[in-house]
Amino acid sequence: MLHFIRAVEECWNSWVWEATNRAKDMTPDVATYINMRPLTVALYPCLALLEIAEGIALPPEVWEHSVVRELELRTSSAVGWANDIISLKKELAEGESHNLVLLLHSQEGLPLQKAVERVAQMHDCQVKAFIALEQQLPSFGGQV
Repeated sequence: MLHFIRAVEECWNSWVWEATNRAKDMTPDVATYINMRPLTVALYPCLALLEIAEGIALPPEVWEHSVVRELELRTSSAVGWANDIISLKKELAEGESHNLVLLLHSQEGLPLQKAVERVAQMHDCQVKAFIALEQQLPSFGGQV
């Protein structure tokens, strides 16, 4: 349960960051957005909730293991980038700035289609890195 609570807290704080940016009419730079997107996509609480829903109690050393944390990051990043592509039309219409495609378009001067292609490449890199990293996942000695 503590893992879930921490994930929800981090997610909530990331949403406060986004809301504050919107309220102050601030647009994050690309690097900051890339760092924050895995949190704002809200996948970490979902992953932790799966543990609760399935009745699995993973020890902290599993969740805190560097490979597990990196797998979570790769997953959240890939989902965030896919969401930024899928929600692009809606967010363009709403004047939203918290979207990697739009940030690359406005801050790096990429044509919109090129920005979509760049984000798609970033997504694919995350998926490939996840697949490669999965092979490094330890067995945890039967603890799982």
